[in-house]
Formats: sequence, structure tokens, C-alpha cells
Amino acid sequence: MAAVMFVDVVGYTQLSQRNEEQALAMLNQYREALRPTFAQHNGKEIKTIGDGFLVEFASALEAVRCGFGLQQVLHDINSSRAGGERLLARVGIHVGDVVHSQNDILGDAVNVASRIEPLAEPGGICISQPVQAQVRNKFEFPIISIGLKQLKNVDLPMEVFKISLPWERSAVEEQPPSPRTRIAILPFSNISPDQGDEYFADGMTEELINTISHNHQLKVIARTTVGKYKGTAKSVNEIGKEIGVGTVLEGSVRKSGSKIRVTAQLIDAKTEDHLWSENYDRQLDDVFTIQTDIATRVSEALMAKLVPEEQASMVRKAPNPAAYVKYLRGRTLLRDRTESGMNEALRLFQGAIAEDPAYADAYTGLADAYHLLSNYDFLPIAISHQKGREALTKALELDEGSAEAHNTLAEYLALDFKFDEAEKEFKRAISINPNYSLAHHWYAICLHEMGKDQEAHRETGLAQELDPLSPALAMNLAWELTLLGRETEAEAQLRKLREIDTSDFYDFAAALMAGERKDYATAVASMEEVVRRNNRRQGYLSTLGYYYAKLGKLDKANEVLAVLEKQPEGTFGKPYQLGQVYWGLGRWDDMFNQFELAVHEKSMLFRVVRYTSDNQFKKDPRYPKLFERAGLSPS
Repeated sequence: MAAVMFVDVVGYTQLSQRNEEQALAMLNQYREALRPTFAQHNGKEIKTIGDGFLVEFASALEAVRCGFGLQQVLHDINSSRAGGERLLARVGIHVGDVVHSQNDILGDAVNVASRIEPLAEPGGICISQPVQAQVRNKFEFPIISIGLKQLKNVDLPMEVFKISLPWERSAVEEQPPSPRTRIAILPFSNISPDQGDEYFADGMTEELINTISHNHQLKVIARTTVGKYKGTAKSVNEIGKEIGVGTVLEGSVRKSGSKIRVTAQLIDAKTEDHLWSENYDRQLDDVFTIQTDIATRVSEALMAKLVPEEQASMVRKAPNPAAYVKYLRGRTLLRDRTESGMNEALRLFQGAIAEDPAYADAYTGLADAYHLLSNYDFLPIAISHQKGREALTKALELDEGSAEAHNTLAEYLALDFKFDEAEKEFKRAISINPNYSLAHHWYAICLHEMGKDQEAHRETGLAQELDPLSPALAMNLAWELTLLGRETEAEAQLRKLREIDTSDFYDFAAALMAGERKDYATAVASMEEVVRRNNRRQGYLSTLGYYYAKLGKLDKANEVLAVLEKQPEGTFGKPYQLGQVYWGLGRWDDMFNQFELAVHEKSMLFRVVRYTSDNQFKKDPRYPKLFERAGLSPS
């Protein structure tokens, strides 16, 4: 995975026709001026191509900053030259997989970057949508969509963006409106006679998000973000600005017995003009047909035509209506993360399967319920994993094209330390639904466990692009940026987290970031708040014990140790928790003994120990063996 930049000098041929010797001298001068800029931004010059360059970068942001830097250099040089003596450059940037072959790079990323570069104006920079997704809100100057472009040898149209440079007359003061193809499906209103049917409207919203996400040309905002606007008095224009969308789909659902009425309207977020609207009066068992039709009409209104494969993936076999109602109730209950709610969701998914044994989504819901119950310490992990894997096997037998089932299977595999298999399943889920924020999020965590931090950071960025108001993603991104030494950006993420967090993410992130800075007093204060509100989560308590020890509060650390030791033998996660406190106390033999047990029971958090700055820990010969037992490299 790499960011690829093509730089092509404009006007060289014309200048060389007038004075070849002068043109060659100027070209050499420009090359000498640009090469230090590549190095400054960690760019690797692969080769020169005529009067241009092919350059590789580890991250999209570095590539964009380099593109700006070289245009700044050329702008400064050209400002003192007459028009006929100036050489301008076009820059095109794309991010994707590349193959290294001898001293060259090959692959689709190189091909796409070469097709984007000619779209840039002389002296300008054009970037692909994947690059824009990674640098949005991280780059200082406006990024403007120039629309969907059909690139040579690229199957589907791709949205291309230009960087608005400060010395251009057309530079704008504010961030331009987001493209219409970036869409939010707001929570549909429940206007049913029975207010207890609220779950049905919520479920309809989530199902529409999943269905419309099958159009790979659209960027569909995740439920976590749009859910914050349920019952909001904010205008469509305000919402559009807050989460960066160009269009909004809103509507209402009325359920009465076996009949449903659905209204939907697609609205331009900037002008608030209606682009499309429709009313549906149908039977309950027609609900999938309604969802497919809405997705198709939205795609047509946004001129994002569905390819046959996408159209086919939207056509789903309608389940038994009673099973569908139980499934939607279960999904609603899972969101609250309470013990009673998750157990009731489990029963509802089991009931949905009893009503309709061929209902694939119900099996995936069942696997999700088992996973969450064990994750919150309400069910032994051995039981949850066995039953969850059985449910996923059945779900994929019934619907191999379910992104949700592949994603949940990937999470189960990652928890079982089968990281290579998990990576394949995450990629499969994302290939089915690139708009699946949760898949990008969980994949990033898996990549951190594997030590692929740059790829993980990319996936976290993609996830946040799709779910900009997710506290979990803001927390992870703040932690990642801290690890990467990008303190200013990390602090900006922490401030954003404070604005959107309604639980413990802010305090936990603040503790982790303070710990990285070795500011253990702040880390302790923040973790004490988290533990105070979460007396069942022993993982939080062990982190507090570690920080107590680092701060020198050994009595407090030993008190935490005593509490953790009282957990029954065989409690999942106990060895890792004890090991973490021993680590803080510097009890190395006890720590490694517990961490070895944690690897055996698969509760070890490699992403925590992998990125530590504790050199004494890392230099111990037992450190790499922890990773090797899980088939991982410590570096």
C-alpha cells in the first residue's frame, strides 16, 4: 500500500522548440529544486519519465504535503521569471496497492495516478477520492471536487478533487460544499399508532444505509453518526456542514399490523432543494422491495448509476414478516450494550431463526450478540465463540455476499489469533461494501495487532470519513496520531472527541495519550474517572493499576493487583490484566509468566505491548517470544 505521485512539467516541449539548450538547462534547474522537496516529505523518487517524476510515499498526507511543497517551490521560482521562461507542473496523486519490481513500481495505483495527473491545471494538484478521504480535515487548504471522471483503463468512474492553492485567484476562503455523492440517511421518523414500533423505523433506517451502501460510487455515512440527529431540530443545511455531506435522505415509517407506509425524500444539503421523493403503501413482506427501490432512485438522482453486480446485491429474499420484526427488535436492543438488552436480543434472533430458518441476517445477528455478551464479560468466551462461529457458518451458507457476516467472522478469527485469515475476511467484507465503517474500524485494530501501523491508520481514517461522529474512532485516531508523533493532530482529535463523547471514550483516550507522554498524574486522574463509571470492566482497572505503579503509588497499584487476583481461576483476560500491573511494578518474571498465559488463552493485546516505548521490556529475550507464539513478528 502506497501513495503514488506523478509530476509532469508543462510547457517544456514548447520551450525546447524555441531554444532546446535553454529548455534543458531550465529543466535541470527545476529537477534540482524539486528533489529536496521529495526527500523532505519522505518521498522515494522511483524514476524520471521524460520531463516528469514518479514518486512513492508511505502515506497520502505526506504525498499531498509534498505536492503542495513542490508547487510552492515552483511558484516562488516562476514569480521572478517572464511568462515565456516559466515551467509549470501538474501533480496527480492516488493511493493503493503497488508491486515493487527491481527499481520500479507497478499496479493499479500507478495507473490511476498517471490518469489523474493530466486532469490538474498547470501549476495545480489533483487527487483521487481515496486520497481525499485520508487527508480531509488534516490538510490546511480547501479540497474541491471536480466531479466523477472516467479514467482510461479504470472500470468505474472515480471522483477527482483539486487542491485550492493560496496564490490562485480562485482560492476560496471556506471549505467548499461536499459532493452530492456523499450522503447521510437520517433516522426515519416513527409515525405508527403504536409508539412501541419505534424500533421498526430505526431498523428501516439501518437497512436503508446497508442497501444504499452497495453503490460503490456513493459515500454513505454510518449509523453511529446519523443516529445523533434523531429528533433533531437542525436544518438539512446545518447537518450537511457538520458531517460534510452533499445530500440527505429523510423520511417516515408508519406500521399498522401487516401494512406499512414509507415516505422518503432526497434533499440537496446546500440548497435544501428536493431532488426526489416517493410514498410507498405496501404489505410488510414488501419491505425489501421498498428498500431496493429507494436505493435505486437515490442512485439515479445522484447520477451514480448502479452496475449490474451492485443492482443484483440489493435484491434480497424477503424473510418471514414475523422473523423480520424480531430481527429489527434484536438489532435495536444490541445498541444499548446492557446485559438484559443483549440477552433479549439473543432470544429475539433465535426466535427469528425459528420463524424463518433460511434468514441469513438473523444468524449474523445471533453471532454479534454472542460476541458482545462475551466482550462485556456477561458470557464465557468459550461458549460465545463456539455458538457464534456456528451461527456465522450458517449465515454464510445462506448468503455468501453478506458483508456483515464476513466482518463478524473476521473479528472472531482475529480474537482467535488467526490474523492472516481475519485479514482476508475483513478485505472480503470491505470489497462487498466499501462504505462499511465498522469493517474498516475492526480491520484497523487487527492490523495494529499485526504491526501494520500505516495500513491501520489508513483504515481508521477511512472509517472516520464514513462515521465522523463516532467516539470510538476519534479515540483510536487520537491514540494513533500520538504513536506517530503527530501531537498537534492528536490533540485536535482529542478536542473533537470531547465534543461528541457521551460515555468514557474521552477520559480513556486522555489517559492513554498522557501515558504515552509519561504524564502519569494526568493518566491516573483520567483512568480513575473511567473505572469509577465501569466497575465491571477489569481491563480498565488493570490499566489504572499500571499507571498507579508508574506514578510511584505502589500501595494503590498493589490494591488493584489484589482485586484482580480475586477473580475466579479461568476468568478470561485475568492473566493479561495481572501482567499489565506487574509490568508497571517492574516485576518482570511475574509479568512474562502472566503474559505467556494470556497468549495461550488469547487475551493478549499485542497492540499495547508492541508500541510501548519501554526499552527494558523490549530488550528482554522473552519479549519477541510472546509474538512468535501467536505467529506474529515483534517488529
